[in-house]
Parts: sequence; structure tokens; C-alpha cells
Amino acid sequence: MNDTVLAEGTQTPPIKKKNDISIARLGLTLLAITFVIALALGYVNSITKDKIAQIEIENTNIAMSGILTEADSFERLADYEADPRVAEAYAAKAGGETVGYCFKVNPSGFGGAVTMIVGINADKLVKGVEIISHSETPGLGTKAIDIKYWGQYVDKTGPFNLVKTAAAEENDIVAVTGATITSTAIFNGVDMALAAYDSYASGTADSGNTETGGAVNG
Repeated sequence: MNDTVLAEGTQTPPIKKKNDISIARLGLTLLAITFVIALALGYVNSITKDKIAQIEIENTNIAMSGILTEADSFERLADYEADPRVAEAYAAKAGGETVGYCFKVNPSGFGGAVTMIVGINADKLVKGVEIISHSETPGLGTKAIDIKYWGQYVDKTGPFNLVKTAAAEENDIVAVTGATITSTAIFNGVDMALAAYDSYASGTADSGNTETGGAVNG
């Protein structure tokens, strides 16, 4: 037999493990897959981003046309600097004349921002409210999304009062039972729009410092 015996105190030379190579290859493979997926997601986002923006524009136009029906076009105005919750402002035109204004506002509801369009005519009467998006609780907060609630604002001008009990005054708005927070959000949204209306109608939209808000009374 020719067995080789290592001298006492001599270390066995290290052996290269195949597992190390496999782990390295697996890591590179996962990195490559992640890179490809990221590229694919970026490509899909680039395609859908413009489409989503276009759909939002179309929904806004449909909402405004449904509120101020006499208008034949809507002109986007400069941003309302007094309140960032007033996201967009439009002058409603008919035959080139301004017949009112529409405002996209984002008051805070129970589940987050409630994005809505408020249309106000040249006589400063609220003509309608259209909810564009929200995250309110189905069956509770969504009760305030219904025309039975926001219809209380139609053909009236502010200031409004939000109450829990029966309306005692013409401008009292009765909050929806079980949906007080959402009722308040819409109340605030209308209030924001009316404040913005005053600024745009008077030509001071870029310099106003109006603060808006509301709470349930009664």
C-alpha cells in the first residue's frame, strides 16, 4: 500500500466547494431576473401613464359638462395658490363668455382624500358636485356620496352650516348619520370651491390667503 501520511502538525489543503459556485450562479440569475422584471414594469408604466392621465382628463370633462350644462368648453386656469387642496380650476365658457367655474378639490375624508368637482355658475350658485374618486367605507361613508346628501347644496350659495339635526335655516346642510366625516369632507370641498370662486371672479386668485374648513354644528 502506498498511503500517504501527513506529518504531525501539517494542515490539510482547502478544498474548493461546488456549493460556493452554485450560490454565486443563483445570485447572478436572480439579479438578472429582477433586472428584466424592472425593465418590463418600467415599460408598462410608460405605456399606461399617459393613458391613465387621458382617462382622468376625460372623466373631469364629463363631470364638468354634467354640472354646468350650458357651457360649451372649459378653460384651465392658473393654479389656486391660496389652498393646495384646490387641485384644478376651470372657467366654464359658453359662446366665449364665462358662465361659471368648476373646481377639482381634495378634502380629507375618513379613508383619505375625496377628489370631487364642484360647479358654480355666474350667480355663485352651486350647481352640482361630482365625486371623481374616494376611499370611503362602503355602506357608511359612501352614503354621503349620494345626491341625497350633496343635492342639499344645489342652487344655493354659501356660507353653509353643517348640522346633525333637521335643518333650521335655508343654508343648513344635514350630515348623513353614520357618515359624518365624509359629510364634512364634502362640506369642506364645497367651501373650498366657493372661496376659490370669489378669488377667480374678482381676479385675485394668485394672491388670496383664504383659509377654509368646517365642522359639524348642532
